[in-house]
Amino acid sequence: MKSFNLEEALKGEPVLLKNGDKGYVKFLVPDICSKNTQTEFVGYGISVDEEFYICEWDSEGNDRLYDESSIIGMWG
Repeated sequence: MKSFNLEEALKGEPVLLKNGDKGYVKFLVPDICSKNTQTEFVGYGISVDEEFYICEWDSEGNDRLYDESSIIGMWG
């Protein structure tokens, strides 16, 4: 498994989530908004059943609301 690389993820490369789902990082949270959140970047996951869900990650790729949606590496 390839280590998580934020630059590649922001260019559209998929990430691997802890639950085995594929995820995509879509944008960094603007600095002006970061005062009231630990969220660094936002994206979404796609389950094996092709269900779509929103994810919010900190700078380490941890999803503070749903640990199973944390990023553990790059997809593939």
